Amino acid sequence: MMRIRVLLFAGIATTIGAEFVDLDLSPDSTVNDVVEHLGRNFPASQALLSRSRVAINRAYVSLETTVNAGDEVAVIPPVSGG
Repeated sequence: MMRIRVLLFAGIATTIGAEFVDLDLSPDSTVNDVVEHLGRNFPASQALLSRSRVAINRAYVSLETTVNAGDEVAVIPPVSGG
């Protein structure tokens, strides 16, 4: 198992009630696994998670990207404004 910290922003942080969560994942986990884990553990966040982008080490990645120990993972929901 590996532990990763997932940074949460804007509406995701508000919905989950934290600015980050620590997850224990298997070494072959993907970004999709992270999103699914968050959705299972925080059901109120599922709709927003489905529209959010995920970044690893400050670069946007696809759901198929593998997460490695020590990666900085961030979930960034869509924002509006002008």
